[in-house]
Amino acid sequence: MKKYTHPLAAGILLVLFIGLNACSKSSGPPPPPSAPLLTFPQESSECTTGVDQSATTSQVTFQWQAADNATAYALRIRNLNTNLNLQVINTTSTTAPVTLQKGVPYSWNVTASNTDTEETATSPTWAFYNAGSETEYAPFPPSLATPASGATVSADTNGQVLLDWTTSGDVDGDLWEFEVRFSESNPPTTVVNTQSAGISEFPVAVLSGGLYHWQIIAIDRQGNRAESPIQGFRVQ
Repeated sequence: MKKYTHPLAAGILLVLFIGLNACSKSSGPPPPPSAPLLTFPQESSECTTGVDQSATTSQVTFQWQAADNATAYALRIRNLNTNLNLQVINTTSTTAPVTLQKGVPYSWNVTASNTDTEETATSPTWAFYNAGSETEYAPFPPSLATPASGATVSADTNGQVLLDWTTSGDVDGDLWEFEVRFSESNPPTTVVNTQSAGISEFPVAVLSGGLYHWQIIAIDRQGNRAESPIQGFRVQ
C-alpha cells in the first residue's frame, strides 16, 4: 500500500529542510578583518596641515581606508623622541583628530577589529614629523629589529650575532650614516662601527652567556642625530 503524504505536510518539511540547511552553511566563524590602508599623515613626510592649537601644538587628523569586515579601529601613536605611546584612540570612524607637539617625530598604525571575532589585523607603521618652526629635520630614529629586546640568541659559527634595524629615512632626504653602539654596559658606550645609511645591519662578536646592549644613531649630512631606543639580549 502506498503511503500518502498530505501536500501541506510535505511543504512544511521542505521549508524546515531549507532552513536547517541555510543555518548549517552560516554557522561557521565570521571572516577576520583585513588590515587598514593608511593614507595620512604619509610615511616619511612632514605634516604641514595641522591646525594650530597653541604655539607648541597642532591638531592633526589621521586618516585611513575602511578595512573589510571591520567594525572598529584602534589608532596607536608613538612619540619617537621619547619612544612612548601617546594614547590609543578607539573609534568606528576612519579618521581621528589628535593634538600633537610641533616639531616632533611620531609613528602610527591602526588595528582593525570586529565584534564577532577575536581576530584583528594591524596596518604597517608609518612615521612623520609634525611641522614646527624647523627649517631642517633630524632623521627618524631607527627601529631595532633583531635581536629583539630581551631575547636569548645563539651566536653563529664565527661567534657573532647580526644586529639588524630599519629606518623611515629623513624628511630632508639627506640621511648619511649609522653609528652602531654595542657593549655589555647599559647604555652602550662603545661605537663599534660607523657605516653608510644604505646598510642597516652589522655583525658583532659575542661570548656565550653574555648580556649585551645596543643602539643605533642615524646621522644626516647636516650632523643632525636621532637615537634609537636601547635594547638588550643574552647569548646562549
